[in-house]
Order: sequence, then structure tokens, then C-alpha cells
Amino acid sequence: MKKKIWNLYAPIYKQAMKADQKIYEYMYRRIPKRIQDKKVLEIATGPGLLAKHVAYAAKEMTATDYSEGMIRQAKKGRHPSNLHFEVADATSLPYDDNSFDVVLIANALHVMPAPEKALEEIRRVLRDQGLLIAPNFVEHKGTAISRLWSGILRLAGIRFEHQWSSGEYLRFLESQGWKVLFHREIGARIALMYTECVDRYDEKKEFADKEDREMDILKPKAVVGTNSWGSAAYGKVLRGESVDRATIGSAMKRQKKPAF
Repeated sequence: MKKKIWNLYAPIYKQAMKADQKIYEYMYRRIPKRIQDKKVLEIATGPGLLAKHVAYAAKEMTATDYSEGMIRQAKKGRHPSNLHFEVADATSLPYDDNSFDVVLIANALHVMPAPEKALEEIRRVLRDQGLLIAPNFVEHKGTAISRLWSGILRLAGIRFEHQWSSGEYLRFLESQGWKVLFHREIGARIALMYTECVDRYDEKKEFADKEDREMDILKPKAVVGTNSWGSAAYGKVLRGESVDRATIGSAMKRQKKPAF
């Protein structure tokens, strides 16, 4: 969507969202618990409505939007001292790899022509085991009210590139390599699907690291006190034979004993 549309919409965005107070109140309650003492990035902050309500819980929060008009509105009024507003493009973020513990992007992926690019950038700037919070409007044609509101927004020049159902949105996130840890649909003029996700790569990496640690436990050490038991177990692993958890646990206990 063209930036000038959001610049024009910026002064009235906050007022337009008042009818959806229910979904914002849910996020105001839940998100602070997820970002406690974390370094947080928000993408598509708009006039900073969400950021101003949750930033108090974070260690530091940077809220961005690619619309200069939205950021001008966001900087107006009072906000927590740990909250900073910046202009930034979600598909080309000006931040180093592994910079944030949490990334928040609310009600934005459905208006992006290529949301996959934004998710890739999010993956890049998130630290290992980082959390993606991605609430998004869904079911745009679910009710008469949602169809009417969607039509009004189209007339205003706000185009929905993707009109996912709840299930389609969850599957979209999964298809992009995210594991949805928690989700909840909240009714509004247009329903909101609130999601919390982690990168599936991190999950696989954690599993691989755990297997490496277990292999290291079984690997015979060239120190006084090493016996043939550990070598036999390690040999099983190298031959592709299974070694049960009890065996690994015994190896750990034996390694902890002093070699006298």
C-alpha cells in the first residue's frame, strides 16, 4: 500500500480504532507479561497506541512505522521513557542481526504485498529463542459488520492484500517456519487472531544442541578413571544403534564421580 495513504490516515487512526477497544484491552493485559524486562521491537506501530500501553514492562522498546505521518502522531503526547519511535521499513529493517528478544507486529501482515519478506526480517533481528507476537485481522467477510467495515476501508484507499480466515492465517505462519505457541481469536468489527510464535529453526537448533551434549557425555575421555563402559555406549551411537535415556543418565552420573 502506498505510504501517502497511511500519512493521510494517521491523524484519525486512533479515533478509528476506538470501536475495537476490546481487542486492544486484551493485548494491553497480555503483552506486558510476555515482554517483561525484554528488548522489544514493534513494527507498524501506527500512532503508537499499543506501544504506549505496554512499553512500561519492557527493558527497552523501539516502535517503528514506515509512514512518517504515523510516527509524527506517535511522538505526540506522553509515553514511557524507555520507548523510542523511528521510521523503518518492515521489509528492510535498519537493525543488526540478533538485536531483539521480542518482535511485535499487530494488524499489518494482511496489508503487505509480501508479508514473507517482513517475517524474514523479523527472523533476522530476533535473538535465538526470541518471541514473535503477531496479532492480525482475520475473517474479513465473516459477518455483515466485518464486510461493511472492510468495504469502508477499501473506499478510503486501505487495501487488504490478504484476507485470511483464522485457520489460513495460522497455517500461513507455520508455512513461513514459525511455530505458533499460543493463539486466540477475539471478536471485533473484524476479528483478530492473536498469536505468539517462535522460529522453528531455533527449536531444531535447540534439539541438535541437546543431542550434541548427549554425544559428548557418552564420548570416552582420555583421563584417569575412564573405563570401557563409556566407550561401548559411544560405539553404539557411532554405529547408529539406539542408546536409551537411562544409559545417558548413568553416563552423566559416572562422569561426575572423581577419578581416583
